[in-house]
Amino acid sequence: MITFKPITIEDKAEIESFTLPYAPANCDLAFANMFCWQFQFKTAWSVVDGFLVIRFQIGGSDRIGYMQPVGAGDFTPVLRHLEEDILAAGQRLRIIDMTPEGLEKLRSVGHCQFAFASDRNLEDYVYNASDLRDLPGRKYQSKRNHINRFEAEYEYRYEPMTRDHA
Repeated sequence: MITFKPITIEDKAEIESFTLPYAPANCDLAFANMFCWQFQFKTAWSVVDGFLVIRFQIGGSDRIGYMQPVGAGDFTPVLRHLEEDILAAGQRLRIIDMTPEGLEKLRSVGHCQFAFASDRNLEDYVYNASDLRDLPGRKYQSKRNHINRFEAEYEYRYEPMTRDHA
């Protein structure tokens, strides 16, 4: 069985040593997100065979889920540990927020039987920062139109935020 521990501020550097270089663009793996929501979802973490493993309760229920293990290389050897951990809880293995590459790795594992489901309502919307800054091409024409109209109709200014604005 895997020994999980709650997420503390002191764990930030170690957790981010996995999530920053290896994790996909996923808000659920942001340290601040995990730290803030851990009491709602009973989020806990462990390092297993060189991979960060995040365990949580799905939707605040008693059902346990795991994030896709995060680290360098092939995470499929970690699955054996996840299976043992979840069997000790009397549940079935649920891995949430899989990347397309992670799904392919799972499909290639012969000894495991998985059902795959997707819920578009739970997907992240990830935007390229330069696209939001520059609004290039036809895709962002309506956004540029809104900005141009705002600039033409209103007086505005940019100011540094200070306590006086509160």
